[in-house]
Amino acid sequence: MESLKKFVGKELKIKTQKELEDLIKKYDFKYAYLPENLEDFDELELMFDYTSSQNFHFTLTFFKKNIQRIMLVKIDKDNPEKIEPPTEEEVKIFLDKYGEKITKFLEEL
Repeated sequence: MESLKKFVGKELKIKTQKELEDLIKKYDFKYAYLPENLEDFDELELMFDYTSSQNFHFTLTFFKKNIQRIMLVKIDKDNPEKIEPPTEEEVKIFLDKYGEKITKFLEEL
């Protein structure tokens, strides 16, 4: 996740929810939550397959059109209240699989 820290504080290029949704579709990502207004304090929650029982949720927190925080957690598919932090090895697996696409997404965001 260290490689993604450079995006914290980045000002968003996109202006509307529609532009955000189009960008998400461009990279073939799925989302659990899409903010309505990028001006407010809100989060974008992207979902990525991990195992048959867990997903990775990659969350970006926005405030006044700037990225404030980037977070990665594992969420149980059957019990979404069960949230765990990934291990260093799991973060490496995630970034090996999705890191390049996420970086390009964040650059366009």
